[in-house]
Amino acid sequence: MSHEDNYVQRALEVGERLTGLSLEQLGFEPRLEDLTAEQRSLLCPDDIEWMDSITPEVRDRSLFQARLLAGALWEASAVLIDQLFEDLAGLRKLHSIDREDIASTSVLSWLPPRLAHKYDVGFVQRFLVVAADMTGALVRGWGRPSCVAQELALRCPLDQVEVIQDSYDLDLADDWRGLTEVPYITRQGKP
Repeated sequence: MSHEDNYVQRALEVGERLTGLSLEQLGFEPRLEDLTAEQRSLLCPDDIEWMDSITPEVRDRSLFQARLLAGALWEASAVLIDQLFEDLAGLRKLHSIDREDIASTSVLSWLPPRLAHKYDVGFVQRFLVVAADMTGALVRGWGRPSCVAQELALRCPLDQVEVIQDSYDLDLADDWRGLTEVPYITRQGKP
C-alpha cells in the first residue's frame, strides 16, 4: 500500500469524527428520496431534474470525495491547533516580536501580513481560542463565521487541506473549498 493510499484510508477513518457538517455539505449528491421534506421543499424543478440525472457512479464518487474531504478537514484542523501552540511557545521565548519572527511561524505567517504588527502572544492566545471553537464546530454543528477572526481561523485549515490535497494527490471535488460556506447544498450551491 502506497503512502497516498495509507493517507486516504486514514482520512476516510478520521473523517467519521467530523459530524458538524453533513456529507451533503461536503459535496455528496444524495438521491432525492434521501432528502428531508424540508430539503425537498427548497429545491426548484431544475434542481430536481438535475438530481434525477445523477448516475450511481457519479453519486458514489461524490460520496467518496465528501468523506475524503471530511477526513482532510479533520486532519487540517488538528494540525492548525498544534501549530498555533507551537507558534505561541516560540513567540513566548522572544523579548520583542517583529515581522521576521512572524514570517517564521507556522500559522501566523499565513495570516494577512498588513496586520503582522498586531500578532503578539495575546493575539495568538485569542486566535487559538477562536480556532479551537471553529474546530469544535466541525463536530457540534457548523455555522458561518460570524467575525473576521473566525473567517481567518476557517481559512487556515482550508489552506492546509489544499496542501494535503497536493501532497497526497487527493481526489477532491473541484469546488470543495466553497462547500463549507453554505448551510444547504444544491446544484447551484444555494440554500
